[in-house]
Amino acid sequence: MNKKQQTRNVAEDSLPQQSATPMQKVIAACSGSLLTSLFIRLQSQGQQPTSNVKLHSPLKCCREVLFVAQNTPQQYVCLHQHVSNKASPLNCFSTNATIAHNQLAKNRFGGTWDIAVKIVRNEGITSLWKGLSPALVMSVPTTVIYFVGYDHLRDTLWKNWKWKYSESYSPMVAGVLARTLAVTFVSPLELLRTRMQGPEGVHGARKVVGGVRNMVKVNGISSLWRGLESSLFRDVPFSALYWTGYEMLKRNLNNYLKNNNLEGTLNTLEVAFLCGATSGMDGIVLGADTRATEGPIVADKNCEKIHYLAPNMYCCGAGTAADTEYTTALISSKLELHRLTTGRQARVVTAMTMLKQMLFRLGYIGAALIVGGYDVTGPNLFTVHPHGSTDKLPYVTMGSGSLAAMSIFESRWVKDMERQDAIDLVRDAIEAGIFNDLGSGSNVDVVVLEKDKTDILRNYAKPNERAQKEQSYKYKRGTTAFLKESIKDLVIVTEGEAMDIS
Repeated sequence: MNKKQQTRNVAEDSLPQQSATPMQKVIAACSGSLLTSLFIRLQSQGQQPTSNVKLHSPLKCCREVLFVAQNTPQQYVCLHQHVSNKASPLNCFSTNATIAHNQLAKNRFGGTWDIAVKIVRNEGITSLWKGLSPALVMSVPTTVIYFVGYDHLRDTLWKNWKWKYSESYSPMVAGVLARTLAVTFVSPLELLRTRMQGPEGVHGARKVVGGVRNMVKVNGISSLWRGLESSLFRDVPFSALYWTGYEMLKRNLNNYLKNNNLEGTLNTLEVAFLCGATSGMDGIVLGADTRATEGPIVADKNCEKIHYLAPNMYCCGAGTAADTEYTTALISSKLELHRLTTGRQARVVTAMTMLKQMLFRLGYIGAALIVGGYDVTGPNLFTVHPHGSTDKLPYVTMGSGSLAAMSIFESRWVKDMERQDAIDLVRDAIEAGIFNDLGSGSNVDVVVLEKDKTDILRNYAKPNERAQKEQSYKYKRGTTAFLKESIKDLVIVTEGEAMDIS
């Protein structure tokens, strides 16, 4: 037996055994998609106000009508106006804007439970599942192709390519291929669902199908796949990261349970749920000590060295306290102006560029900075030196205690760490700087930046907390005797000439 055959046999032995047949997987995927669609309708129903007013023939161009009870019944307000190609653009008009504003205020929702109560009260309980058919048309095929296709592709790659590719690449490639197939196949159905949920859907499915046929006649069959590139760019990278993380977490969790004689404590469903819920999560962990020095004097025992830049990014500062404080405050203001101008959150590389250009241009600011954050590109971590040079690395340290902290990172850092493991690593690195550097001390601050979430852990660890004394060491006045007492005036006040104020 040669080495290649032996490696392939080992790969087949390590392949996870699948107890479900392909038909059982299809049924499970369909059932999960159906249940998800049934329970998620409440969210989409709460996106716009509901009304029990029916449209009358003169108001066919109106998407929603609020009748006014005052004066005559003919007074109404046309909202969300939509005019078709054949309708007159002036069939609808708006009256009594104050009443319309008050009516809209009544239709606003105060939460999920408030949404459910108002929808059921106005339209009946069956309206909670309004638009379920278009959702099922898309979600069921997507789920079946995606999950069943992923299982088949992963197993095939594992069996045939294990000798050539590592365990991490098989789930990634399978996830990319499965998601690409699912999105490509369902793209025409997504177009159909969008039209059914739009204004054309009011006239029924036949009208929607007719509109799609006319579009194909005019623009060709390729028009059914409009927007496919955007969908692939959105879904495929996440699918690659998600399945890679899922399989890695599942493998590590099973090995942990096996090595610690805990097999049987979690069944297959619980293991899959835990790994699926945590896979795809990533972020940045920043840490700093809280000692500010003034030469040999400790000026502040509990200062803040992690500065706010934007909701999705923070900055750790070392060097001159005033320089780091005001530099980050200035860049934070610029980032907020950038957000207001563009209408979107700034990227971490934008903040890094602003900082490096400012420091390089001025040249005399004593600010050594670590910029970390989470944006549309994922987690990002940069260092910005006082002279303006920058680095992008998986882990970085700056400041007087950076060498001791770096020794902890270099010995214990691994890729794709769990959230708590990363926090503990940062804490231990900061504590190493505290115990081995006189310029560092007191407590440990930690900031965790994840997608749509930021946790500020102020004084997360207090390694130098003063212990309570066993006895009281206060003595009464006069306990210590003294031989003599001498009081001298050290300041002599003399009268001088009056100041010339002419």
